[in-house]
Amino acid sequence: MKLRFILVLCLLLLTACTNEEDTHGFIESSYGNVYVEEKREDKERYTIVVRYPNRHDDFKRVEIQVENKNIWNLIETNREYTMHFAKSADSVNRLYTVEPM
Repeated sequence: MKLRFILVLCLLLLTACTNEEDTHGFIESSYGNVYVEEKREDKERYTIVVRYPNRHDDFKRVEIQVENKNIWNLIETNREYTMHFAKSADSVNRLYTVEPM
């Protein structure tokens, strides 16, 4: 019982000490299958434009920033991927995971 209490206390302390900068202030997260329509490179900024496969309207197009150029290079246009990305408080979508379908 004491061990469980100490473990819970440690977890509470760790979460209380989390720095807000580490989370980038994310407000929305998405995970699902997307279709990559285009890739853009602009001065050390790598982005991809995706849409959900069953929706063809421009409203559902999403621009996602890719932090790593090597990952950006591996992503191909006109292919479907399963992606996890999150929108930060500054309205930038950042890529976390990507898997080819």
